[in-house]
Amino acid sequence: MPRYQVVAAACLRVLLGLLWHYNVSWKQAPDFGQDAGNGLNKFTSDAVSHPVFPPYSWLVEHVVLKAFTPFGWLVLIAETTLAVLLLTGTWVRLAAAIGVAQSVAIALSVAFVPNEWP
Repeated sequence: MPRYQVVAAACLRVLLGLLWHYNVSWKQAPDFGQDAGNGLNKFTSDAVSHPVFPPYSWLVEHVVLKAFTPFGWLVLIAETTLAVLLLTGTWVRLAAAIGVAQSVAIALSVAFVPNEWP
């Protein structure tokens, strides 16, 4: 692979790692926004109030929101791991798989929320 392609891929990987690292910053443990009705709790609840795919909304309402604190920790750990893997260049294919799974879940949660960034 030519050097410019390696450098471009590394730059893209680092930028994506920084994006995921930023996303970790608003996941406020230990309640993840449950008390204030914001943060991860709000965006997760949006999957129910603005459904994109009804079976996913049902799963969020009846499984995820019922066990929200463990879910919040799982998301925090997954996104932190994703950011670290991308920023260090370690196990990038695993990071890509985690990133795709997280991106699909995010899209299914907020795609129909008014004023949400695309």
